[in-house]
Amino acid sequence: MVALLSVAARVGASEPGVTPPVTAPAPGEAAPTGGTAWGPRQAPPEEVNFVPRAQAPDTFPLAGFHQERFYLRDAEDRVRLFPGGLVQLDARGALGRGVSEVRGARGEALQPRVEVRRARLELGGQIHRAWSFFVSGEFAGERPRVEYALVDVEVHRALHLTVGQQLVPFTQANRTFEPSLPWLERPLAVRFALPDDKDLGVMLWGETPRGVFSYEAGVFGGDGRRGNGDRAVDGVGRAVLRPLGATSSIAQHLQIGGSVRYGTRQNDRVTTPLEPLTTEGGYRFWEPGRVENGEELAVISSGRQAAYGGEVRVPVSQLDLRFEVLRVQRRTREARVGEAQAGSERFGTLEGSALYAHLGFWLLGSSSLLEPAGRYRPPRIRFPRGQRPADDRGLLLMLRFETLNATYAPGDRASAPGDEQARKDLKARVFGAGLNYYAGRHAAVLLHYSTSIFPGSSVPQLDPTNLAAAPGNLVGRSGARQLHEVGGRFQVFF
Repeated sequence: MVALLSVAARVGASEPGVTPPVTAPAPGEAAPTGGTAWGPRQAPPEEVNFVPRAQAPDTFPLAGFHQERFYLRDAEDRVRLFPGGLVQLDARGALGRGVSEVRGARGEALQPRVEVRRARLELGGQIHRAWSFFVSGEFAGERPRVEYALVDVEVHRALHLTVGQQLVPFTQANRTFEPSLPWLERPLAVRFALPDDKDLGVMLWGETPRGVFSYEAGVFGGDGRRGNGDRAVDGVGRAVLRPLGATSSIAQHLQIGGSVRYGTRQNDRVTTPLEPLTTEGGYRFWEPGRVENGEELAVISSGRQAAYGGEVRVPVSQLDLRFEVLRVQRRTREARVGEAQAGSERFGTLEGSALYAHLGFWLLGSSSLLEPAGRYRPPRIRFPRGQRPADDRGLLLMLRFETLNATYAPGDRASAPGDEQARKDLKARVFGAGLNYYAGRHAAVLLHYSTSIFPGSSVPQLDPTNLAAAPGNLVGRSGARQLHEVGGRFQVFF
């Protein structure tokens, strides 16, 4: 053993730039110069040379910017930190019959306004390569809150475990990181099927080389960031196939996929009403409740909750086509406001289908300026891979179409005789156009227009067949069925 150590010391000394190790003297040998019989000589600080563990080459500094991220790392590259942030400043406005006359919460969303849509401070990191974490605090709104809080462990490229509050693996749009969403908000079809984009849960995910096939599956609380109101959970999963991903063809990023979400809600524990359905500008065209015999009734989840979806994305050259269709089945109950735990008036069903189609064309630049659609991953850096995108600027022209066809039956199951009530439609059509300018990946200006149409809507007091209400319907105009919205956004993200 002594002989081996002596050979290793001589080999190390022969390599330029490497400090030979200092060892204790063998029994019977004299101590090295400057040392004592009690131990080895202590090397002065300037002789200490930490060699990184083959993760980041020596040419990379301990702090810098790589793969579109700021990073800090220790000398042995065991821990990396990625500081970040997101600021989105919006200007919104609406046009149409009755817009200026609506009061209350619905009217506030129709008034011209400037608002801070998102203001986040974020911190991600890697520990010993296999462990990652990401924490994001949201400071826009009435009070600060946690937006992301997750830990990811990489067992293999095909097997990751992610625990914490994260984007639910349901639909392509919902698994797209917010700064890379082409529109101001998620599509109406996705918000109908999944009202809250994040939830607390455990997820397994992975992908094959070059991303030909990927999967995401997990168990979540089911009630979003507001917390799990009962003991039940939701099972959620998504799978994506890129059939040409292993080739170098122009359509190598073409993908098809599907999503599923299934769970239940307990009557005696879930008391929060369903989320209202809103336009992109925030106008509530359907409130989950009504007034009956002078009493306010709220519509609450009850029993089985299911949603299914299919997706297609065709990014070819400067063209980007996205299409998703969803089917939703939600069992509900109606209860008096403030007395949700006391009992239910009747039990019903909200079900329907929705879809959206997005067509984008890059007049300048390409989709490499954005994070891949539907492919959110915890923050990581792979040295020395990756460079800045070839395009430092981008100009994206977009068109979209959305449709929602649903029905609400207040008492079609387990209700007392006479409580069946009439089945009501819930319909909306949305047409939109947008122009997005990107100054690299980290700054953008978005300008959007959309028109929402509510077929067959009328004044609520006239008992219309379509429960969706245009602003003009709320002020007594039965023929008002449209709402025009304009919006803009300044965005900085790093």
